[in-house]
Amino acid sequence: MRIPPQKPGPRRVSLSAAKRRQLTSNKVTIDVMVLYTPKVAKKYLDIDTDLVALAIEQANNSFASSGIGNVKLRLVHQQEIKYDEAKRQHFEHLYNTVDGKGPFSGVHALREEKRPTLSR
Repeated sequence: MRIPPQKPGPRRVSLSAAKRRQLTSNKVTIDVMVLYTPKVAKKYLDIDTDLVALAIEQANNSFASSGIGNVKLRLVHQQEIKYDEAKRQHFEHLYNTVDGKGPFSGVHALREEKRPTLSR
């Protein structure tokens, strides 16, 4: 059996220590909008605290622990969306969200509405 040659992977560029210091001195804030279903909401006493705020906090702690403390998530909006995730497969959820189908038809407009003024 002949093994076909592997395609070369992406070219990696090493950064100097000075360039890495410069990049980590730049503060990066990623605005996050969290949408959740009624099924998910039922699993928590207080979804705002027990899931959403905790997830943002844990992600920010993870960034700091990984040496990328200059990156932070900022919650700008959270909302329940009427969607039954039990009737579809994982990628269908993703495609419906991206394509704005069904209950997700207003998500793109909601994102623009909730986007902080500084990000526009």
